[in-house]
Amino acid sequence: NFNGENSYIEIPSDNARIKKTTNKSFTMSAWFCPNGKPPYGADVDSNKCEYSIFMRPGYHTGLSYINGGLVKCVVWIRPYGSGEREPVVIQTKLRPNQWYHVGMVVDDRDQTVIFYVDGKEAGKESYEGQPIDYLNKPYYIGVGDPNLSVWRNFYKGQIAEVGLWSDALKDYEIEQIFNKGITNKGEYSTSKLPVGVWDFKGGY
Repeated sequence: NFNGENSYIEIPSDNARIKKTTNKSFTMSAWFCPNGKPPYGADVDSNKCEYSIFMRPGYHTGLSYINGGLVKCVVWIRPYGSGEREPVVIQTKLRPNQWYHVGMVVDDRDQTVIFYVDGKEAGKESYEGQPIDYLNKPYYIGVGDPNLSVWRNFYKGQIAEVGLWSDALKDYEIEQIFNKGITNKGEYSTSKLPVGVWDFKGGY
């Protein structure tokens, strides 16, 4: 269990492949079971308004469960011809204390973000720009960024089988992950091999 206070996993960007994964098309997926809802809205406490599931920090890109009982995916992009950064956000309501599978597919060729819950599409947004470059920033499971004074957002509950791909997976691949897992009888469920799989058998 992630305790919502200080438990998390840091994944360093220690090779070029994982470092550059979120620069173009990519996919994140995870199973999660939140223990209740985050207690505050962002206007009250930006450190306790979300349970961060799988994140890349700075301008946090990734998956989280937020105050109000919403699961959220967010991708930060830089619009063409602009120095500003903008979030592409999709969220949908889910009850706490249940297991769900979530997947976020960023297709930089089509300039779309598709969000999946339990293998089915839950939302789709378009953008015009490019995902921001996170350089050497690590990835985190169970926290937004433990080193910040704001937007830390430790996760409370369980997380299982987190996956990261350096390409946009297809609808049927997300559904296969939901039905069979990232690996099934020693074989990967996806046509592209994942950059990383963090599998805590029975949660963490």
